[in-house]
Amino acid sequence: MTEDAGYSGDADGGDDGDWDDDDPPLIRCPACGADILEMSPRCPECGHYRSDEDGDSAPRRHWLVIFIAMLLLIILTLSAFRV
Repeated sequence: MTEDAGYSGDADGGDDGDWDDDDPPLIRCPACGADILEMSPRCPECGHYRSDEDGDSAPRRHWLVIFIAMLLLIILTLSAFRV
């Protein structure tokens, strides 16, 4: 049995099928979290219509949470030294 040098399949000759290049790109619905097609204007699960603003809301919320946590940490640290 000969093997090609560039062959990357399983030892039994099959493909593990975990990665498929033909799958359409998926994103998460900002309203319900379901996986939806990237080009879909509306979530099939909850009916939420996507907009351009939906893509930026998650990173902004992430930084807002970090900022509030740091601000609370600073306030608690300063109040501990005043006692």
